[in-house]
Amino acid sequence: MHKFEKYQNLRQINQGGTATVWRATNVDTNEVVALKILLEKLRDSADSRRAFFKEGAIMLPFDHPHVM
Repeated sequence: MHKFEKYQNLRQINQGGTATVWRATNVDTNEVVALKILLEKLRDSADSRRAFFKEGAIMLPFDHPHVM
């Protein structure tokens, strides 16, 4: 299990080939968020980390309840 001090009530939503998505509550804002965590087996791969962060950067501008 992962430890995220800023989040509580973690519940796994889904897992794919590269990451696991968790539902959590931000303890500072009380906002419900989705946390996407790269699978442990891929964390040592520079290519996997680069693709993971690139996806995050692409998705950052989106603000829609159906986009995580």
